[in-house]
Amino acid sequence: MTGPRPGRRFLAAVAASAIGLIALPVLAIPSQAVVVAGFDINGAFTSATADDWIPDVQATQALPTVQDNVPTDTTLFTASSKEDNDPSTWANGSTNPGKADITNVYLHSRVDGGDVYFISGWERVSETGTDGVYLELNQKLNEINPNGISVPERTDGDFRFFIKEQGGGTLGLTEICEWDGSDWADCETSGFAGFEFAVNTTTLTNAPSGVTLPPDFFVEVSLNLTSLIGLEPGCPAQFGQLNVRTITGESRKNLVDYLGGEGLEIDPGTTCGEIIIEKQTDPDGSTQTFQFTGKDAQNADVPGLNGSISDGQQLSNDELEPGTYSIIEAPTSGWDFFSVTCTVPDGGSSTWQPVNNSSLVTINLAEKETVKCVYT
Repeated sequence: MTGPRPGRRFLAAVAASAIGLIALPVLAIPSQAVVVAGFDINGAFTSATADDWIPDVQATQALPTVQDNVPTDTTLFTASSKEDNDPSTWANGSTNPGKADITNVYLHSRVDGGDVYFISGWERVSETGTDGVYLELNQKLNEINPNGISVPERTDGDFRFFIKEQGGGTLGLTEICEWDGSDWADCETSGFAGFEFAVNTTTLTNAPSGVTLPPDFFVEVSLNLTSLIGLEPGCPAQFGQLNVRTITGESRKNLVDYLGGEGLEIDPGTTCGEIIIEKQTDPDGSTQTFQFTGKDAQNADVPGLNGSISDGQQLSNDELEPGTYSIIEAPTSGWDFFSVTCTVPDGGSSTWQPVNNSSLVTINLAEKETVKCVYT
């Protein structure tokens, strides 16, 4: 490590885990129906006893986060693209061994008991061979390299996880590395607590992507990021981007397939809430603009909640720490304030109250809540 960082206990967590797990092998037999933080890691898309991909755990994601149904697609690396090379040199190729071809990827994260869980599932084209997957968590969003590929923009404190497959159906988390500003210099290779996986043992016909998956073609993994790297919940989330790459062979350097770019933006461990302000007028369709001001508990302006909007338009901020916020609409000549109605679409516990029958609203925003207020 390069020095202490708030909220990160990578070496301490790994060392503590190693004390109790040092005798365990790195690779493990396929796990079945392990419920992690209320989510079923069972090698399937449905569960009778816990959350799963169907019904969708994120409510807004009915299909995979990234869809890549066509094998030998355009998101392939050239033979000269190596894991150890600078991402700026990676280039697109055209040949892809099926065993290292990831097609559709599913992403989910949640906080349970104060721990941050990152859960992913992916479909693949073949189930045999020795290959692996790199899952890289980055603080910054990707950049486009000179060859037109969306690649990581690495920052001190990013993390990379290597998940190895030895033959069909047997996976193991074999390495965790932290970016030190110039290299993956800080790596651990044993003693991990907080990794679970499952591979389908029967044919799946209910994939949200619409394909039929033979046995060993769907993989699920769960990473307890608090146990593994010391990640704590917070607002904003520490990581905002996931990069997925596959390799083939024992060297772990030969890059094959990749999934990346804006479609893999993530926020594991976020406690942020969101406030949305919408304007409606009677009669409908007015082009008149109306001025809104949003303040936090310290009476400071809240970015995104200050400005002018007209009928049907919105102001919003989705990176708000839990707390008290106030919204007020300024008087507009020729118009009367009629009502404001606030709802919590996700069924949360926020409260709101118009003050003195005016347009001033006070919102007590809880963690990961979305509150929408419609002003008429």
